[in-house]
Amino acid sequence: MYPTSRSRVLRAGIVVALSLSPALSSAQPPAAARPGAQAGAFGVLRWRSLGPLRGGRSIAAEGSVARPNEYYFGATGGGLWKTTDGGTTWRPVTDGQINTSSVGAIGIAPSNPDVVYIGMGETEIPSKEIGALVMEGLKALDPVAYVRFASVYRNFREAKDFEDFVGRLGVDRD
Repeated sequence: MYPTSRSRVLRAGIVVALSLSPALSSAQPPAAARPGAQAGAFGVLRWRSLGPLRGGRSIAAEGSVARPNEYYFGATGGGLWKTTDGGTTWRPVTDGQINTSSVGAIGIAPSNPDVVYIGMGETEIPSKEIGALVMEGLKALDPVAYVRFASVYRNFREAKDFEDFVGRLGVDRD
């Protein structure tokens, strides 16, 4: 007999909880024994920087199968960055070489990982388009959720506007 999805989720939750328990981890001493460490479930974890000391967003990242510790990321306001040690340290690649700083796409040539292509700019989906997609999805999924979302998204000014909208749905009000 196969376990149900609920029992699988419960089992996975127990495994995660046990793996994070400091009392069960013998790889490091208890949190209280280490200077600067915090007690609690996350006391065995240690801080590690995962990128350059800069803020901002990144919408593009790429690595090469030929070089498992080499990665690039494109910052929306900071150009192209590269690591050769799996992300421990990063260095800017494009500083002073490009006229725009927003890298929106990265490609590495499979035949030669030294050839890196970058696309400039970033895409933006207008909120009006997102709202329309949500409306379309809810209409097919749940008529009540559709009407509730429409009442906020459409920003009806008058009760009559809302009544007309519901009337166009062909819903019997009784």
